[in-house]
Amino acid sequence: MERCPICRARLKSDPVCPRCGSDLSQVLSSAAKALALRDQALLLVAQGETASALRLLQHSLLLKRDPMLVALQNFLLDKQLRQAVSAFKQQGYTEALSMTKQVLDIKKLPLALALQEMLFDKLNGAVQELDFSEN
Repeated sequence: MERCPICRARLKSDPVCPRCGSDLSQVLSSAAKALALRDQALLLVAQGETASALRLLQHSLLLKRDPMLVALQNFLLDKQLRQAVSAFKQQGYTEALSMTKQVLDIKKLPLALALQEMLFDKLNGAVQELDFSEN
């Protein structure tokens, strides 16, 4: 953080603003935590761990809004949704539902909502078939 969010004075290494005297230690701590979460998320992206990276990005964005991270999050949500559609096509309904739920927990995308509805229909149909075959 370069400037005090209260009075816009330039900050030095001290967590107290030299002009207005505001204690910015909690704000600086939150910013540092957001950066650490961002760095962990980027490592997970590089390792192909999309689901875990999305969780960390979500936490990071709650602490500090960053347009670049929002763009990365949207990219990863799209990737996760594509994987869910692929799992759906291969009849991996529970896997597809899990991936779709994660996307919807972060952002209510129309395609994710439609896919969730189709998955519920497929899974409910499978349960009904099991009920009839047991009788």
